[in-house]
Amino acid sequence: MTREERVDKQKLEESLKYMHFNRFMMVRYLSAAYFFVNAAWALVAFSYQSWTLYIPLVMVVLNLLSSMEIAGKLQSKTTDAPKTTFYFLVQLTLNLLLGIICFTPLAASVFPFVSAKNARAIITMILLIGIFGAIMVLNRLQAVKTNSDKYYKVISAFKKNHIKN
Repeated sequence: MTREERVDKQKLEESLKYMHFNRFMMVRYLSAAYFFVNAAWALVAFSYQSWTLYIPLVMVVLNLLSSMEIAGKLQSKTTDAPKTTFYFLVQLTLNLLLGIICFTPLAASVFPFVSAKNARAIITMILLIGIFGAIMVLNRLQAVKTNSDKYYKVISAFKKNHIKN
């Protein structure tokens, strides 16, 4: 194999590696968003010396574990992401529970920083966006796991057109 052929082969392998990694792009971006929202909630809860501080802290830790798993996908072509799936199931469940709590007397103790009704509406909107995002990520993770995502078709076509057996 000539030097040029080795370089071309290496470029193809790198392209495939990043194509596989990009299957998780939406997961990476939404994980970052959830990280910052949970971290902000932790800071606010800390400033109010609220017992709810532990909830966002646990979510930040789970998010970091999930992010490490997704970062590892750059070196691995595995499609299963159990830690990430678990994290987003927990985040979805938490957002649903918090959404319900927003309309109960518990809201004042869970969200001590929310006193006005307008603020409660904003929290509810944030939770609804979070619910929608978690559902999107869980659907994407399932599609990647079963190779039914659009990126898998692109990768298959790329392999067919560029890799000689």
